[in-house]
Amino acid sequence: MGYRSDVRLITTKKGFTFMENQAKADSEIKEAIDWLEIKKEYANIKYMGWNDINSQAVDVIQNFTSELEDRNISYRLSIIGENLGDIQEYDYTAPKDEKKYIPYPSLNRSFDEADMEQQFGYYKHHIESHLDSEEMECDE
Repeated sequence: MGYRSDVRLITTKKGFTFMENQAKADSEIKEAIDWLEIKKEYANIKYMGWNDINSQAVDVIQNFTSELEDRNISYRLSIIGENLGDIQEYDYTAPKDEKKYIPYPSLNRSFDEADMEQQFGYYKHHIESHLDSEEMECDE
């Protein structure tokens, strides 16, 4: 399956328009836009989000931000990987945007009790199955 990540990108309307234009010539950028799960607009900025995407798609998005920077277009990029400490953040503020506050994606790490209950259920089932097989071995 490969390594999966959640990604958030904030850029200006100009940055998103540039992304759409690039998508006409670049199928990987087009796929990235097609996979968007979050696409919101606030004043003159766009907020985009992808969940559980593969590392190749992350690379496409990350490489695209280099093109934004080359064109003096502001952006904020946050990537949360599968591993607990795998968080990457990148940003660029164009000189014309220095007095504007372009927000950064909000990262929040919290406990997921529903997932823990599911894991404990699996653990209990696994242990009980293991204990049953040990008892059968002892009877022989």
